[in-house]
Amino acid sequence: MAAWVLHPLWAHGFYLTAIVGWFAPLLALQSFVGADRLVAHRAARWRIAVLPVAYLWIVDRVAIASGTWWINPDWTLGLRPLGLPVEEAVFFLVTTLLLVNGMALALDAEMWRRAARWLRRGKVPADA
Repeated sequence: MAAWVLHPLWAHGFYLTAIVGWFAPLLALQSFVGADRLVAHRAARWRIAVLPVAYLWIVDRVAIASGTWWINPDWTLGLRPLGLPVEEAVFFLVTTLLLVNGMALALDAEMWRRAARWLRRGKVPADA
C-alpha cells in the first residue's frame, strides 16, 4: 500500500514503487496460502532461481550498456551496482521468485491436499 501512496509523490522512486506495488500483493498471496511450504522448499527455490536471475541481470546490463534500451534516470534512485540499475535487479529477482514460488506451491503435495480441503469447504480458511 505504501508503494502506491509514494508512487506519484516520489519521482526518483517511481520505477521501484511501481515494481513493489505490483509484486508485493502477489508475494503476499503466495505467502498467505503457503508460507510454510515455501519455507520448507527455500533452499531448492534459491538454487533454482540463482542462474536465471544472474542471466537476466547480465543480459539486461549488456542491453543497457549497448543502448538497446535505457531506463529513465529521472524515475530511478540512481543506484547502479555493477552498472545495472537497482530497480532492474529487483524486477528480475522478484519476477523469478514469483515464478519459482508458484511452481513450488503448484508441485507441493501438501498444497494439493489443502486445495482439496478448501474446495470442499468452499472457502480459504485463515489458518491455511
